[in-house]
Amino acid sequence: MIADKVRILLDLIEKKISLEKKFNESAFEKKELLANKEKLEKKLDQDSQSIKNLKKDIASIELDINDLASKETVLKKRENLLIKSREVEALRRDISALQEKREVVEDELLDTIEIMQKKERDFKKFSQEANDQLTVLDEKLDEVVGVLSSLEEALAPIFHEIKVASAELPDSFKSQYQKTLSKVDRPIVSIDGSSCQGCYNLLTPRELVVLKKQQITECAHCHRIIYFAVPGIEKP
Repeated sequence: MIADKVRILLDLIEKKISLEKKFNESAFEKKELLANKEKLEKKLDQDSQSIKNLKKDIASIELDINDLASKETVLKKRENLLIKSREVEALRRDISALQEKREVVEDELLDTIEIMQKKERDFKKFSQEANDQLTVLDEKLDEVVGVLSSLEEALAPIFHEIKVASAELPDSFKSQYQKTLSKVDRPIVSIDGSSCQGCYNLLTPRELVVLKKQQITECAHCHRIIYFAVPGIEKP
């Protein structure tokens, strides 16, 4: 009978909806895990690059210090040669200015080294924590991918069974089903007592008589396809 075939189809559809819901939840979880993994990896790369840039700054400052030291040495040699000339006072002022500048640059070097050392300590700690988190994320991703694969395998035969069960139904019913599906989310519902389980409105005595006779009909209120639930069979 058509009502029995509809119940079989409904049972399959419910299983499909349940599995698809789990599939979508797992897919969303996978997306979030990948986003978190990407965020951690990006932070690691940024911190690593920051340390590299600090090391470049230190190398540049050290070159400046060496350059200043070389200029200071040259000026001191000139000072020795010009010790008795009138230029010696100006030369000594230049040497003093270079020494002050070198001290400033040396202080800058020490500050930069201290910043880099702190950055390296922080990076080492964060790197360990991030790698631990990445390991957990990878394990979770493998688990979620496995769940998705299992759900895909479980869905495949259900899609086939739905196709087979649908083929056994009259074209008029399938046409009505597609039409109803375009308007409501649950196109087929059962009757509990005398109430439609789609809109929860009561059926008139006349509608109940028609439903008992035809086994399956259309709700006058929400236009869903309705049928009598069979005891022991789960309602959709």
